[in-house]
Amino acid sequence: MKYDFDSIISRKDEFSAKYRMAEKRVKDINLIPLSIADMEFETAPEIKEAILKRANHGIYGYTYLQKNWFESIINWTKKRYNWNIKKEYITFSPGVVSAINIAIQTFTDMRDRIIIQPPVYPPFFSSITNNKRQVVKNPLKVDSTGRFQIDFDDLEQKLNHRVKAILISNPHNPTGNVWSREELQKIGEFAIKYDLIILSDEIHADIIFGDKKHTPIASISEEIADRTITFISPSKTFNLAGLTTAVTIITNPELKRDFDFTLEQLHLKSGNIFGNIALDAAYSNGEDWLEELLIYLKGNIDFTIDFFKKELPKVKTYSPDGTFMLWLDFSDYNHPSINKLLLEKEGVHLMDGAWFGGSSNFQRMNIATPKETLKEALERIRDLFNSYDFS
Repeated sequence: MKYDFDSIISRKDEFSAKYRMAEKRVKDINLIPLSIADMEFETAPEIKEAILKRANHGIYGYTYLQKNWFESIINWTKKRYNWNIKKEYITFSPGVVSAINIAIQTFTDMRDRIIIQPPVYPPFFSSITNNKRQVVKNPLKVDSTGRFQIDFDDLEQKLNHRVKAILISNPHNPTGNVWSREELQKIGEFAIKYDLIILSDEIHADIIFGDKKHTPIASISEEIADRTITFISPSKTFNLAGLTTAVTIITNPELKRDFDFTLEQLHLKSGNIFGNIALDAAYSNGEDWLEELLIYLKGNIDFTIDFFKKELPKVKTYSPDGTFMLWLDFSDYNHPSINKLLLEKEGVHLMDGAWFGGSSNFQRMNIATPKETLKEALERIRDLFNSYDFS
Protein backbone atom coordinates (compact mmCIF):
# COMPACT_ATOMS: atom_id res chain seq x y z
CA MET A 1 0.00 0.00 0.00
CA LYS A 2 1.11 3.54 -0.73
CA TYR A 3 -0.47 4.91 2.45
CA ASP A 4 0.16 3.86 6.05
CA PHE A 5 -2.80 2.70 8.14
CA ASP A 6 -0.78 0.49 10.51
CA SER A 7 1.08 3.15 12.50
CA ILE A 8 -0.26 3.64 16.03
CA ILE A 9 -0.54 7.35 16.82
CA SER A 10 -1.13 8.35 20.43
CA ARG A 11 -4.17 10.57 20.93
CA LYS A 12 -4.20 10.77 24.71
CA ASP A 13 -2.79 14.30 24.74
CA GLU A 14 -4.57 15.78 21.73
CA PHE A 15 -7.92 16.49 23.41
CA SER A 16 -9.58 13.48 21.78
CA ALA A 17 -13.26 13.28 22.67
CA LYS A 18 -13.09 9.52 22.19
CA TYR A 19 -10.48 9.11 24.92
CA ARG A 20 -12.05 11.74 27.15
CA MET A 21 -15.42 9.97 27.10
CA ALA A 22 -13.82 6.74 28.33
CA GLU A 23 -11.48 8.43 30.83
CA LYS A 24 -14.43 10.13 32.54
CA ARG A 25 -15.74 6.67 33.46
CA VAL A 26 -12.55 4.82 34.35
CA LYS A 27 -9.11 5.85 35.59
CA ASP A 28 -5.65 4.28 35.44
CA ILE A 29 -6.46 1.72 32.78
CA ASN A 30 -4.96 1.13 29.35
CA LEU A 31 -7.87 2.23 27.20
CA ILE A 32 -8.80 1.09 23.72
CA PRO A 33 -11.71 3.35 22.73
CA LEU A 34 -13.64 1.90 19.79
CA SER A 35 -16.61 4.15 20.40
CA ILE A 36 -17.01 7.59 18.81
CA ALA A 37 -16.99 7.45 15.00
CA ASP A 38 -13.67 8.99 14.16
CA MET A 39 -10.70 7.00 12.89
CA GLU A 40 -7.31 6.28 14.41
CA PHE A 41 -5.59 7.01 11.09
CA GLU A 42 -3.72 10.12 10.04
CA THR A 43 -5.60 11.89 7.26
CA ALA A 44 -4.45 11.78 3.65
CA PRO A 45 -1.03 13.46 3.24
CA GLU A 46 -2.47 15.55 0.40
CA ILE A 47 -4.91 17.10 2.89
CA LYS A 48 -2.29 17.59 5.58
CA GLU A 49 0.01 19.29 3.07
CA ALA A 50 -2.74 21.69 1.98
CA ILE A 51 -3.54 22.62 5.58
CA LEU A 52 0.12 23.17 6.47
CA LYS A 53 0.65 25.31 3.38
CA ARG A 54 -2.25 27.56 4.37
CA ALA A 55 -1.13 27.62 8.02
CA ASN A 56 2.30 28.89 6.97
CA HIS A 57 0.67 32.00 5.51
CA GLY A 58 0.28 33.28 9.05
CA ILE A 59 -2.88 35.36 8.62
CA TYR A 60 -6.18 33.71 9.42
CA GLY A 61 -8.73 36.44 8.84
CA TYR A 62 -12.28 36.28 7.54
CA THR A 63 -12.67 33.96 4.59
CA TYR A 64 -15.20 33.12 1.89
CA LEU A 65 -16.10 30.06 -0.16
CA GLN A 66 -14.07 30.09 -3.35
CA LYS A 67 -15.04 28.70 -6.75
CA ASN A 68 -12.83 25.62 -6.41
CA TRP A 69 -14.60 24.69 -3.14
CA PHE A 70 -17.89 24.34 -5.01
CA GLU A 71 -16.28 22.64 -8.00
CA SER A 72 -14.63 19.99 -5.84
CA ILE A 73 -18.02 19.08 -4.32
CA ILE A 74 -19.74 19.00 -7.72
CA ASN A 75 -17.02 16.77 -9.20
CA TRP A 76 -17.00 14.45 -6.17
CA THR A 77 -20.76 13.86 -6.09
CA LYS A 78 -20.75 13.20 -9.83
CA LYS A 79 -17.88 10.73 -9.76
CA ARG A 80 -18.67 8.93 -6.50
CA TYR A 81 -22.50 8.97 -6.50
CA ASN A 82 -23.38 9.66 -10.15
CA TRP A 83 -25.32 12.71 -8.98
CA ASN A 84 -25.26 15.92 -11.00
CA ILE A 85 -25.61 18.99 -8.80
CA LYS A 86 -25.10 22.71 -9.37
CA LYS A 87 -23.30 25.40 -7.42
CA GLU A 88 -26.56 27.07 -6.47
CA TYR A 89 -27.68 23.91 -4.64
CA ILE A 90 -24.71 23.93 -2.26
CA THR A 91 -24.45 25.55 1.16
CA PHE A 92 -21.74 25.36 3.80
CA SER A 93 -22.65 24.07 7.23
CA PRO A 94 -20.47 23.70 10.34
CA GLY A 95 -21.21 19.99 10.63
CA VAL A 96 -23.93 17.54 9.67
CA VAL A 97 -25.56 17.56 13.11
CA SER A 98 -25.55 21.37 13.13
CA ALA A 99 -27.14 21.38 9.69
CA ILE A 100 -29.81 18.89 10.78
CA ASN A 101 -30.70 21.16 13.69
CA ILE A 102 -30.81 24.19 11.38
CA ALA A 103 -33.08 22.32 8.97
CA ILE A 104 -35.41 21.25 11.77
CA GLN A 105 -35.61 24.84 13.00
CA THR A 106 -36.20 26.12 9.46
CA PHE A 107 -38.70 23.63 8.07
CA THR A 108 -40.69 22.49 11.09
CA ASP A 109 -42.51 24.16 13.96
CA MET A 110 -42.54 23.41 17.66
CA ARG A 111 -44.49 20.24 18.47
CA ASP A 112 -44.28 19.03 14.85
CA ARG A 113 -43.54 15.31 14.55
CA ILE A 114 -40.44 13.89 12.89
CA ILE A 115 -39.88 10.24 11.99
CA ILE A 116 -36.60 8.46 12.76
CA GLN A 117 -35.65 4.79 12.34
CA PRO A 118 -33.94 3.39 15.44
CA PRO A 119 -31.52 2.02 16.27
CA VAL A 120 -30.01 5.20 14.88
CA TYR A 121 -27.33 7.84 15.50
CA PRO A 122 -28.04 9.36 18.96
CA PRO A 123 -28.06 13.05 17.88
CA PHE A 124 -31.12 12.28 15.73
CA PHE A 125 -33.11 12.07 18.96
CA SER A 126 -31.64 15.18 20.58
CA SER A 127 -31.85 17.26 17.40
CA ILE A 128 -35.61 16.74 17.51
CA THR A 129 -36.30 16.96 21.24
CA ASN A 130 -33.93 19.86 21.93
CA ASN A 131 -35.85 21.85 19.34
CA LYS A 132 -39.12 20.92 21.06
CA ARG A 133 -40.35 18.72 18.22
CA GLN A 134 -41.75 15.23 18.77
CA VAL A 135 -39.93 12.00 17.93
CA VAL A 136 -41.93 9.35 16.08
CA LYS A 137 -40.11 6.02 15.94
CA ASN A 138 -40.26 3.72 12.93
CA PRO A 139 -38.01 0.94 14.32
CA LEU A 140 -36.03 -1.15 11.88
CA LYS A 141 -37.01 -4.81 11.87
CA VAL A 142 -34.69 -7.80 11.89
CA ASP A 143 -34.91 -10.26 9.00
CA SER A 144 -34.13 -13.99 9.06
CA THR A 145 -30.40 -13.33 8.53
CA GLY A 146 -30.19 -10.98 11.52
CA ARG A 147 -29.91 -7.88 9.36
CA PHE A 148 -31.98 -4.78 10.01
CA GLN A 149 -34.48 -3.61 7.40
CA ILE A 150 -36.99 -0.77 7.02
CA ASP A 151 -40.50 -1.65 8.22
CA PHE A 152 -42.52 0.09 5.51
CA ASP A 153 -45.90 -1.05 6.85
CA ASP A 154 -45.15 0.54 10.21
CA LEU A 155 -43.72 3.62 8.48
CA GLU A 156 -46.90 4.32 6.54
CA GLN A 157 -49.01 3.83 9.66
CA LYS A 158 -46.89 6.42 11.48
CA LEU A 159 -47.18 8.89 8.61
CA ASN A 160 -50.89 9.26 9.29
CA HIS A 161 -50.16 11.05 12.56
CA ARG A 162 -49.34 14.65 11.60
CA VAL A 163 -45.71 13.94 10.75
CA LYS A 164 -43.88 16.87 9.13
CA ALA A 165 -40.51 15.30 8.23
CA ILE A 166 -38.51 12.10 8.11
CA LEU A 167 -34.85 12.03 9.15
CA ILE A 168 -32.95 9.17 7.54
CA SER A 169 -29.41 7.80 7.85
CA ASN A 170 -27.91 6.44 4.61
CA PRO A 171 -25.60 4.57 4.93
CA HIS A 172 -27.27 3.68 8.18
CA ASN A 173 -25.50 4.33 11.46
CA PRO A 174 -25.13 2.02 13.43
CA THR A 175 -26.16 -1.03 11.37
CA GLY A 176 -24.03 -0.24 8.31
CA ASN A 177 -26.89 -0.84 5.86
CA VAL A 178 -26.69 0.94 2.52
CA TRP A 179 -30.30 1.44 1.51
CA SER A 180 -31.12 0.35 -2.03
CA ARG A 181 -32.53 2.67 -4.67
CA GLU A 182 -35.85 0.83 -4.38
CA GLU A 183 -36.02 1.33 -0.61
CA LEU A 184 -35.15 5.01 -0.93
CA GLN A 185 -37.68 5.48 -3.71
CA LYS A 186 -40.38 4.03 -1.48
CA ILE A 187 -39.47 6.53 1.25
CA GLY A 188 -39.56 9.28 -1.36
CA GLU A 189 -42.98 8.19 -2.60
CA PHE A 190 -44.31 8.28 0.97
CA ALA A 191 -42.84 11.76 1.37
CA ILE A 192 -44.68 12.96 -1.73
CA LYS A 193 -47.93 11.27 -0.71
CA TYR A 194 -47.87 12.67 2.83
CA ASP A 195 -46.18 16.01 2.02
CA LEU A 196 -43.02 15.44 4.06
CA ILE A 197 -39.62 17.06 4.14
CA ILE A 198 -36.83 14.45 3.84
CA LEU A 199 -33.71 15.16 5.92
CA SER A 200 -31.04 12.78 4.61
CA ASP A 201 -27.83 12.30 6.57
CA GLU A 202 -25.37 10.86 4.03
CA ILE A 203 -22.15 11.54 5.93
CA HIS A 204 -20.93 7.94 5.49
CA ALA A 205 -21.65 7.90 1.74
CA ASP A 206 -18.02 7.29 0.76
CA ILE A 207 -17.45 4.29 3.04
CA ILE A 208 -19.07 1.57 0.93
CA PHE A 209 -17.89 -2.00 0.34
CA GLY A 210 -18.16 -4.61 -2.39
CA ASP A 211 -20.66 -4.07 -5.15
CA LYS A 212 -22.88 -1.77 -3.09
CA LYS A 213 -23.40 1.77 -4.39
CA HIS A 214 -24.50 4.86 -2.53
CA THR A 215 -27.67 6.43 -3.90
CA PRO A 216 -28.44 9.97 -2.73
CA ILE A 217 -32.20 9.96 -2.22
CA ALA A 218 -32.41 13.35 -3.96
CA SER A 219 -30.89 11.82 -7.11
CA ILE A 220 -33.84 9.49 -7.70
CA SER A 221 -36.32 12.00 -9.13
CA GLU A 222 -36.98 15.73 -9.32
CA GLU A 223 -40.13 15.29 -7.22
CA ILE A 224 -38.19 13.64 -4.41
CA ALA A 225 -35.30 16.11 -4.71
CA ASP A 226 -37.76 18.98 -4.46
CA ARG A 227 -38.50 18.08 -0.81
CA THR A 228 -35.08 16.74 0.26
CA ILE A 229 -32.31 18.33 2.31
CA THR A 230 -29.09 16.31 1.88
CA PHE A 231 -26.14 16.45 4.28
CA ILE A 232 -22.65 15.25 3.31
CA SER A 233 -19.14 15.86 4.62
CA PRO A 234 -15.55 14.68 4.16
CA SER A 235 -15.26 14.43 7.94
CA LYS A 236 -15.89 10.68 8.35
CA THR A 237 -14.25 9.73 5.06
CA PHE A 238 -10.97 11.56 5.69
CA ASN A 239 -10.97 11.81 9.51
CA LEU A 240 -11.57 15.58 9.59
CA ALA A 241 -14.43 15.85 12.11
CA GLY A 242 -12.55 18.37 14.27
CA LEU A 243 -12.54 20.85 11.38
CA THR A 244 -16.35 21.22 11.63
CA THR A 245 -17.03 21.46 7.92
CA ALA A 246 -19.96 19.93 6.07
CA VAL A 247 -22.12 20.50 3.02
CA THR A 248 -25.88 20.88 2.69
CA ILE A 249 -27.38 20.29 -0.77
CA ILE A 250 -30.86 21.63 -1.56
CA THR A 251 -32.21 21.66 -5.12
CA ASN A 252 -35.50 23.43 -4.29
CA PRO A 253 -34.72 27.19 -4.49
CA GLU A 254 -37.35 28.15 -1.92
CA LEU A 255 -36.10 25.61 0.62
CA LYS A 256 -32.52 26.66 -0.11
CA ARG A 257 -33.38 30.33 0.43
CA ASP A 258 -35.02 29.58 3.79
CA PHE A 259 -32.15 27.37 4.96
CA ASP A 260 -29.59 30.00 3.97
CA PHE A 261 -31.56 32.68 5.80
CA THR A 262 -31.30 30.69 9.04
CA LEU A 263 -27.56 30.22 8.46
CA GLU A 264 -27.14 33.94 7.89
CA GLN A 265 -29.07 34.74 11.05
CA LEU A 266 -26.65 32.54 13.00
CA HIS A 267 -23.63 33.97 11.14
CA LEU A 268 -22.51 30.47 10.11
CA LYS A 269 -22.41 30.54 6.33
CA SER A 270 -18.76 31.22 5.45
CA GLY A 271 -17.05 28.36 7.25
CA ASN A 272 -13.50 28.26 8.58
CA ILE A 273 -10.27 28.55 6.67
CA PHE A 274 -8.81 25.13 7.45
CA GLY A 275 -12.06 23.24 7.06
CA ASN A 276 -12.59 24.77 3.63
CA ILE A 277 -9.02 24.03 2.56
CA ALA A 278 -9.29 20.44 3.83
CA LEU A 279 -12.58 19.80 2.02
CA ASP A 280 -11.19 21.02 -1.30
CA ALA A 281 -8.02 18.96 -0.90
CA ALA A 282 -9.98 15.86 0.12
CA TYR A 283 -12.43 15.94 -2.75
CA SER A 284 -9.82 17.04 -5.32
CA ASN A 285 -6.83 14.90 -4.32
CA GLY A 286 -7.91 12.35 -1.73
CA GLU A 287 -9.47 9.59 -3.80
CA ASP A 288 -6.40 7.33 -3.99
CA TRP A 289 -6.07 7.47 -0.20
CA LEU A 290 -9.77 6.64 0.17
CA GLU A 291 -9.53 3.59 -2.11
CA GLU A 292 -6.72 2.17 0.03
CA LEU A 293 -8.62 3.05 3.21
CA LEU A 294 -11.62 1.03 2.01
CA ILE A 295 -9.42 -2.03 1.47
CA TYR A 296 -7.96 -1.66 4.97
CA LEU A 297 -11.35 -1.16 6.61
CA LYS A 298 -12.82 -4.19 4.83
CA GLY A 299 -9.86 -6.22 6.05
CA ASN A 300 -10.55 -5.11 9.62
CA ILE A 301 -14.25 -5.94 9.27
CA ASP A 302 -13.54 -9.42 7.92
CA PHE A 303 -10.90 -10.02 10.61
CA THR A 304 -13.30 -8.97 13.40
CA ILE A 305 -16.22 -11.04 12.16
CA ASP A 306 -13.98 -14.08 11.68
CA PHE A 307 -12.55 -13.61 15.18
CA PHE A 308 -15.99 -13.58 16.79
CA LYS A 309 -17.15 -16.60 14.80
CA LYS A 310 -14.13 -18.62 15.91
CA GLU A 311 -13.51 -17.30 19.42
CA LEU A 312 -16.91 -16.02 20.67
CA PRO A 313 -19.59 -17.50 18.41
CA LYS A 314 -22.37 -16.41 20.78
CA VAL A 315 -21.72 -12.81 19.69
CA LYS A 316 -23.86 -12.37 16.59
CA THR A 317 -22.28 -10.39 13.75
CA TYR A 318 -22.88 -9.57 10.11
CA SER A 319 -20.82 -7.71 7.56
CA PRO A 320 -22.00 -4.13 7.01
CA ASP A 321 -22.56 -2.70 3.53
CA GLY A 322 -20.85 0.54 4.58
CA THR A 323 -19.46 2.67 7.44
CA PHE A 324 -16.57 1.59 9.68
CA MET A 325 -18.82 0.33 12.48
CA LEU A 326 -20.02 -3.14 13.45
CA TRP A 327 -23.36 -3.65 15.22
CA LEU A 328 -22.71 -6.53 17.60
CA ASP A 329 -25.41 -8.58 19.30
CA PHE A 330 -24.47 -9.85 22.80
CA SER A 331 -28.01 -11.03 23.61
CA ASP A 332 -26.89 -14.58 24.38
CA TYR A 333 -24.91 -13.36 27.37
CA ASN A 334 -26.76 -12.82 30.61
CA HIS A 335 -25.44 -9.44 31.73
CA PRO A 336 -27.25 -6.11 32.33
CA SER A 337 -24.42 -3.92 31.00
CA ILE A 338 -21.99 -5.39 28.50
CA ASN A 339 -20.65 -1.89 27.84
CA LYS A 340 -19.75 -1.22 31.47
CA LEU A 341 -18.26 -4.69 31.87
CA LEU A 342 -15.92 -4.30 28.89
CA LEU A 343 -14.83 -0.80 29.86
CA GLU A 344 -14.23 -1.38 33.55
CA LYS A 345 -12.66 -4.83 33.29
CA GLU A 346 -10.67 -4.54 30.06
CA GLY A 347 -10.60 -0.87 29.06
CA VAL A 348 -12.35 -1.60 25.76
CA HIS A 349 -14.95 1.10 25.15
CA LEU A 350 -17.77 0.44 22.69
CA MET A 351 -20.98 2.45 22.19
CA ASP A 352 -23.96 1.07 24.10
CA GLY A 353 -26.95 0.14 21.97
CA ALA A 354 -29.28 2.02 24.31
CA TRP A 355 -27.78 5.30 23.07
CA PHE A 356 -29.16 4.48 19.64
CA GLY A 357 -32.68 3.87 20.90
CA GLY A 358 -32.09 0.14 20.92
CA SER A 359 -31.12 -2.51 23.45
CA SER A 360 -27.98 -2.59 25.60
CA ASN A 361 -27.56 -6.15 24.34
CA PHE A 362 -26.19 -4.48 21.21
CA GLN A 363 -22.88 -2.63 21.05
CA ARG A 364 -21.43 -0.54 18.23
CA MET A 365 -17.75 -1.17 17.54
CA ASN A 366 -15.60 1.26 15.54
CA ILE A 367 -13.06 -0.85 13.63
CA ALA A 368 -11.23 2.11 12.01
CA THR A 369 -8.03 1.55 13.93
CA PRO A 370 -4.67 -0.12 13.19
CA LYS A 371 -5.08 -3.87 13.01
CA GLU A 372 -2.66 -4.42 15.88
CA THR A 373 -4.88 -2.31 18.17
CA LEU A 374 -8.02 -4.01 16.93
CA LYS A 375 -6.48 -7.45 17.54
CA GLU A 376 -5.58 -6.50 21.11
CA ALA A 377 -9.12 -5.24 21.79
CA LEU A 378 -10.66 -8.44 20.46
CA GLU A 379 -8.32 -10.58 22.52
CA ARG A 380 -9.23 -8.63 25.65
CA ILE A 381 -12.93 -9.17 24.91
CA ARG A 382 -12.36 -12.90 24.34
CA ASP A 383 -10.31 -13.34 27.50
CA LEU A 384 -12.90 -11.55 29.62
CA PHE A 385 -15.84 -13.48 28.21
CA ASN A 386 -14.06 -16.80 28.57
CA SER A 387 -13.26 -16.15 32.24
CA TYR A 388 -16.36 -14.24 33.42
CA ASP A 389 -19.24 -16.06 35.07
CA PHE A 390 -22.38 -15.04 33.15
CA SER A 391 -24.68 -17.40 35.03
